Amino acid sequence: MGANREPYLILKKDGYAFKGHGGCNAFGGKYELNHNGQIRFLQISGTELYCGEMLDETGFLAALSATDRYSVDGDTLTLRDIKKVAQARLVAVYLH
Repeated sequence: MGANREPYLILKKDGYAFKGHGGCNAFGGKYELNHNGQIRFLQISGTELYCGEMLDETGFLAALSATDRYSVDGDTLTLRDIKKVAQARLVAVYLH
């Protein structure tokens, strides 16, 4: 099963697609981006494995759905809602 994996989000330039994992389920979709700091995640879909209480995963997907803006500070991507409230902070991890 896919439970207990570390959550992640990958934004792909080609086709403005994204994919990720919430800890139990994989997900993906499209995103729209403009250079005024706006980002919207669209067509979010994913697997529907039952993994017990997955409140962190539910919150992660809710944060993506609520996201309207973003900012980058070093290796940290902050996703904010329309009221500019931080919904998620994601730190880049570089694999060698």
